[in-house]
Amino acid sequence: MDSTILVPCRLMDLKIDDSITSSKKTRENAALRDTDLYKLYTLVNNVKNQLQWGGKDTPANATSTPITKSHIRRPSTASVSSAGSTYSDTDSETGNEMDSGIEGDSDQSKTSFVDSIEKDFQIHLSGLHSTLKQMTLAATYITSRYQREVGDSGA
Repeated sequence: MDSTILVPCRLMDLKIDDSITSSKKTRENAALRDTDLYKLYTLVNNVKNQLQWGGKDTPANATSTPITKSHIRRPSTASVSSAGSTYSDTDSETGNEMDSGIEGDSDQSKTSFVDSIEKDFQIHLSGLHSTLKQMTLAATYITSRYQREVGDSGA
């Protein structure tokens, strides 16, 4: 799409063809009929950049607030005598290799937690695949429509 669409502003004020949306009478196609191609191009391009480079773009109208650190470094309250102690942390850890650190943890709750995470991941992954498929179709349509518009105006 980026290698084909060299002047994105040519997509401004162009709508999706009725021939595309009238072939299937669905609610999505009815909404698509009123879509501005430039806005769709911008959306697809922004999503592509977010997927490639990670992170989330900040909205243009959002103001950045300065981050202030609220933690202040303070002197240690530990006594000098505790610093000279020969007691080792590893002495207290013997026999605790199997301890999960959570009291009352059962295999049932671990299994249901793992199953819940797996189910959530599958739902989100399915939604991501669906969205990426729609974005791919949109990018393909925008590219072909741009080529058609540029070809018509150049002839």
